[in-house]
Amino acid sequence: MVWLISACDSFRTSGQFASGRRAFLVKNYEEALGNFQKVADKNPGYVFTSSNYREGVWTYLGRCQYYLGKFAEAQHSLERAVAADGDDHMARVFMGLTLARQGDDTNGFREMERGLKGLEEWIEYENSRDPAKSFWDPGHQIRKEIASGLAMIFGKTPDRHKLIESAEWIGLKMEDEIDQVRRDKRRDD
Repeated sequence: MVWLISACDSFRTSGQFASGRRAFLVKNYEEALGNFQKVADKNPGYVFTSSNYREGVWTYLGRCQYYLGKFAEAQHSLERAVAADGDDHMARVFMGLTLARQGDDTNGFREMERGLKGLEEWIEYENSRDPAKSFWDPGHQIRKEIASGLAMIFGKTPDRHKLIESAEWIGLKMEDEIDQVRRDKRRDD
């Protein structure tokens, strides 16, 4: 009986997260925030996994807060995400964005750099596992934008506005990429 209750709770949590992610994809951040908050309250260690890509609920929560301009809350959520998983590269990208939006460009750019490098390495690693089936970023759009963002960070005077715009685009594009990879893998099977 206990396992049945646990399974039902797990199913409900997954459904709540899926509702939040659907709202997130259409940029309804208020609705997404509510769903992700409920998931974080029930299961603070919840991790969304799709085709080896992992991102914790605290990252999604922080990203919603970021897009809603709730930077102090976003920072807190993203700090929890990074503490839970230091390899949550999207959490680091958005931690950097959040810090930069709060005026801390030095630490913000450093976090963005770590997140972007990690994301780039992850994509390369995933694609190297089966070069005949390189599902992630086959057109190299994301990796080109990552390279552009990193070049801005390492430049003498980074264009802050352009860097923020670039990192935000990468975040949105990766979210689309998750679903594209899932569709491509289903077709391939």
